Amino acid sequence: MKRIGSIILVLAFLIGVIQITVSAQGNVNNLVPAGGDYEVDVYIPEDLSPEVQAKILAYMFGTEASEPEQNRNVLCTLFGHNYEITYSTSVTHNVYTTSPKCVRNTYKASTCTRCGHSETELYKSERISTCHG
Repeated sequence: MKRIGSIILVLAFLIGVIQITVSAQGNVNNLVPAGGDYEVDVYIPEDLSPEVQAKILAYMFGTEASEPEQNRNVLCTLFGHNYEITYSTSVTHNVYTTSPKCVRNTYKASTCTRCGHSETELYKSERISTCHG
């Protein structure tokens, strides 16, 4: 009976942790209000190809178009993509009237070293007060 009680307690704890994790990930969204005119600084690693840099910029500004995966080669088909991960940052100044006024978004870009396929996603979004705003 103690064993069953322990199992139920552990399961309840795990479900609670999963719910907290899911709700925390739900809060990782773009904090910048729509329709504003803001100054944005973008930091993208220069060692990325121009195509990948363009895809990251398109994702950052919401103009990313879905495109079919055309560059997949035999190695990627057999073993999957071999992703190299880089991070890019955009800082949007004077978004809010109270401190912290600025928003820093960090984007995770995964690029396959075999075929060039790339994916970009918002990794972290936070309000910051260490900008000129």
